[in-house]
Amino acid sequence: MDAAIETILSNTFTDSDVYKRLAILQDALEHSLYTTNAKTSLRDMLAERYVGSDDRTSLDAIAAWGEAVVSLFHSGDIGKHMDALKKSIAAVPSITLYVAAPMPAAAMNEIGAWCRQNIDPHVLIDLKIDRSSAGGCMLVWKNTLHDFSMRYFLHKHEKELADLLHGNKHVVVDADI
Repeated sequence: MDAAIETILSNTFTDSDVYKRLAILQDALEHSLYTTNAKTSLRDMLAERYVGSDDRTSLDAIAAWGEAVVSLFHSGDIGKHMDALKKSIAAVPSITLYVAAPMPAAAMNEIGAWCRQNIDPHVLIDLKIDRSSAGGCMLVWKNTLHDFSMRYFLHKHEKELADLLHGNKHVVVDADI
């Protein structure tokens, strides 16, 4: 199971992507039980099952998992093994990231790689949209909120900004958040 988790985490950085990709994998594996060609590769199975899918990134990620993950399902009940895999994934550390707007997958991959290099090598990101943050981000790690949002910065420097807007052009704003 540990090797499978490592493989899944190698190309998946958010918890929502993990669970979406596991659902696709489970569907493809269950579908393969009812097809005549049992020797089909995972990549071919996904291509056949999800022809024209608009989520090419997830399909490619799942196909890259290969035997390291698929081998978990060779013996017995797919649902039972999937539940065990999801339980293991739930034990992976998570960092909650609040941003003002949805982020492109490439940006999430960069942030995820940075988090794994600098915070925890197995961390998953729980991405949340908080439009009230007005830019920047907030993150929660080990039950501690770290607020780097525009809203926080503006609130912290409210008096200086008000003075600046009212004509006092000599206001020095300490950029240290």
